[in-house]
Amino acid sequence: MPASIHGETQLVTGFSRYPFQGLVFFDALKGDVKQELACRVGQGDPLIFDDSIFISDRWSHAEGGSCLYSMSALHPAALALPKPPPPEYQAKPAPKPAAAAAPTNPPTTPATPTTGAPAMSAAATTLAVKPPEQKPVRPGPPDPTPTWCVEGDGAYWGNAVRCGDYIFTGEMKNMACISLKTGEVKWREKTLSNCQPIVCDGKVIVMNYNKVLVLDAGPEYKVLASADVLPATSSNGNAKFSLTPALIPGRLYCKQSNGDVVCLDVSGK
Repeated sequence: MPASIHGETQLVTGFSRYPFQGLVFFDALKGDVKQELACRVGQGDPLIFDDSIFISDRWSHAEGGSCLYSMSALHPAALALPKPPPPEYQAKPAPKPAAAAAPTNPPTTPATPTTGAPAMSAAATTLAVKPPEQKPVRPGPPDPTPTWCVEGDGAYWGNAVRCGDYIFTGEMKNMACISLKTGEVKWREKTLSNCQPIVCDGKVIVMNYNKVLVLDAGPEYKVLASADVLPATSSNGNAKFSLTPALIPGRLYCKQSNGDVVCLDVSGK
């Protein structure tokens, strides 16, 4: 996503360098990395507006979440540590050589240490010199604290959308309206599952299985219009969810996951 940050155009995209992930900001002309933000990266694009960046992820905070950050709080940070391969892809250590055969007549008493110090077993010696496990540390200053976070509501397949002072997210269990200023969830509608909203003319448009709905883009859940535009899902077992509607001047395209698609004339003529 393009963004104007500190007077220059930057491109914002997600990164994943095991065990780190987050957003990385590139100089749009040179490709130089300007800064990074460690955070959970969702399926959709971040929303960037004014001095804010909104990140939404179905799997954040265990059950889904959305966070708002201030652009002015971001800092030029060092790159994350080089990405080591996940454990399942790391080279396995070479097998240890077979232990030497025990002597047929082992000594019955251990040898007395010449220094007078108590004897230690080989296992105890190994434990004594084993270095502590080092966890990866992200270089640079700490990442900024989000302005607010919402647990339980986040975009899953599609993108979150903004209309005025509200952000709308759609995921597997419900669709939600979140206040941009406070992070308060204004409404949560469980009948709109697997939905991916778009915004047009101050309204929210969403497909819910075979039905298209036009919602008021405000703090109360209001259906302004709705219509069944595709075969009912009860007779179409492959239509498990609906894709993001596509809008061009005068035309709205709605599609189900089984491939059925319809073009609606919304020109008003």
